[in-house]
Amino acid sequence: MNIKEFEKQVNPKILSRGKEYFASGLVDGLEENDDGCYEATVNGTDDYSVSVTIQENGEISKLSCDCPYEFGDICKHEVAVLLAVKKNMKQPSPKKPRKSKNEKANLKELLEAQTKETLAALLYSMAEDDRALRQALLLRFSAQNNELELSRKLIKEHIRRHTKRGFIEWNEADAALTGAWEVLNRADEVAQADCIRAVRLCFVILPEVISILDYCDDSNGGVGAVMYACSEAVRKAVEAGQSSLPKHSRDELFDLIAAEVTNDIYRGWFDIRLSLWECLTLFCGDPALYQKLWDSLEAERSALVNRDRYDSEALARLQLQLLTQWDSKDKSRKFMLEHLHYNSFRRQAIDDTMKARDYETALRYAQDGIKQDEAKQHRGSVHEWHVACFNAYKAMGDVKMTRELAEHFVKHERDGMDYYGVLKDTTPKEKWPELLLGLLRFFESERYPSATYPKILIIEKDYDRLMAICRKNHLRIAEYGALFPEAYKQEVHQIYHDYVLAKAKTASDRRMYKDVCQALQGLRGVCGKTAMNQLALRIKVEHPRQPAFLDELGKLK
Repeated sequence: MNIKEFEKQVNPKILSRGKEYFASGLVDGLEENDDGCYEATVNGTDDYSVSVTIQENGEISKLSCDCPYEFGDICKHEVAVLLAVKKNMKQPSPKKPRKSKNEKANLKELLEAQTKETLAALLYSMAEDDRALRQALLLRFSAQNNELELSRKLIKEHIRRHTKRGFIEWNEADAALTGAWEVLNRADEVAQADCIRAVRLCFVILPEVISILDYCDDSNGGVGAVMYACSEAVRKAVEAGQSSLPKHSRDELFDLIAAEVTNDIYRGWFDIRLSLWECLTLFCGDPALYQKLWDSLEAERSALVNRDRYDSEALARLQLQLLTQWDSKDKSRKFMLEHLHYNSFRRQAIDDTMKARDYETALRYAQDGIKQDEAKQHRGSVHEWHVACFNAYKAMGDVKMTRELAEHFVKHERDGMDYYGVLKDTTPKEKWPELLLGLLRFFESERYPSATYPKILIIEKDYDRLMAICRKNHLRIAEYGALFPEAYKQEVHQIYHDYVLAKAKTASDRRMYKDVCQALQGLRGVCGKTAMNQLALRIKVEHPRQPAFLDELGKLK
């Protein structure tokens, strides 16, 4: 939209109202802050601030008003200001002087030279026209008993100011969170002296910023950053202050956090709730608070157990942490073994028994895990337990089962070479040729053999089969061409030649031209400089009308 003809794109009724405001002189204090960046206040029943940025060609790149109008792209206040800007642009104005480098320093000196009364009057005057500034000043200097409500108003005011037609655009999201960050800074300032006060301030911020996600484009991640910072601020405040609090204050802080966890606004934000529960573990040196937290976690986990496996497991891990930190080892181990259906618990149980050299128990835990997760079709977990079985068999010296599992992994792992050496070492020499042939035939029967297959061919120096791979897929010659002995040189040259020509035929931009030249360099490494130059010359002849291609080919050395 261009300032010269913006009227054509505005609702006629809104345009008419905006013209009335402009003609009545209600546009106040129009100011150009930077080249093309204007701000003004439009007076009326309420005063509203309008910002507009005009490019050199007259295009309007940014337009905003803090009024609550939601029924179109442009409100009457914006129309009035655009008319004022349009008029201002037609009038020649003297060139603005460049700002002094010492302007900030001079301002500081000027302010320090004023009396307290003068500065107070100035701030009062500015706050009268700026609700966000008014809320910030009230929060800064009011008594604590009104601090939470003032904090909430400050956060809401910044959100309101940057909400346009019921939505916060991505480029306004950070500004909308200014109030939340100001309150969070205040929480950080008071945390050492009063951790309960700091936590209360964080609990003002979190619900407000979570609620705007319904109408905010958080592409920049600003809302998430505030939420994370609040969770961290609560944790730090609790760590810094709870140990020095008297018992009644410690109980108060515990109950404050425990109540906040149950706030419905966090129902879709399990990570926030989990971080608050983790804060509560710091109070569990008190048996009564320990039991309160345990009961809360147990009730929550029971409600989740059939709905969300991962959240349920996270709560169980927190319970195990409580037992490990504040209770006996026997209770901790008993709880872990009762909950082996959680993968992290089974993993820890297997690790513990392997370290204790109780390999048979570790094997049993792993085999039970395979049965459990095969029934649930959790293939990743099944694979993990097969690996645990392999490690247990290997530690026990069971060569037969170690070899069987190694063969399974070589065949079915995406890259089974970690097990190939074990398979070869545990197979009697006289049986190895037959087993190797079976492996190779298995891979050849696969539609898409894994990366293990050519690696085995390279180790075993089976160049005939490796060449068959290159014949089927010429791209592979760039990877394996240098590995072939002299007897295969002629065929390597021919496949490489065809591979490069095919790339050159489809090349259509400089990036692709560079890829062709890189392939030619590979040809040089395998077949020599003469082969590269001859093929490069042919490509030049076949592509005379591609100057960028010829340019890249000319750089070959």
